[in-house]
Amino acid sequence: MKYLMILFMVLAFSTQAKDEISTFHRMLMFNDSGQLLVVKIKGAGFWVTPGVYQTNSNTMQQALKDNAAEYGLAMTQSSLKGVFTIKSKIDNSTSIRNIFVTRTKDKVTKFPKYIESVKWLSVDEAVKTLSFPHISYFVEQVTKYPNQISGGTVIQTKDNDRYAAKIVDKFYPLF
Repeated sequence: MKYLMILFMVLAFSTQAKDEISTFHRMLMFNDSGQLLVVKIKGAGFWVTPGVYQTNSNTMQQALKDNAAEYGLAMTQSSLKGVFTIKSKIDNSTSIRNIFVTRTKDKVTKFPKYIESVKWLSVDEAVKTLSFPHISYFVEQVTKYPNQISGGTVIQTKDNDRYAAKIVDKFYPLF
């Protein structure tokens, strides 16, 4: 019941401010060896975890399943593990990042058109490889506390061509 309440609040908040706040579902996909899938964005060279923006035409679960299918993966039921706010000093935007953990037994068989390559890495290796510090913070939080749903706020900045992030609302359990 508590999970449904948080989900309702996140959806209500993102619907009310749809012109001002975007909602992105980041998927932490683990294989049977406990490795995390990281993907390289074509042209930009950024390493991230897979994810998808929420639209009016899909549900969260369907968006995640569709995103996994773009890599030829079938996922287990995903679990919400984090609801974070990102305040970007780069473009003065605010966004919500829902972090979902899921598993697959499959091998990546294809890439979405916007992905250059993929890797399965240990969590420690993935955290070092990810291009955006806020994603690394989220991965560390949800893997360190796998039995809770976490929240918090991060400010994202960019100095020259280097992205940085600062946790301004210390991560905390929502329950």
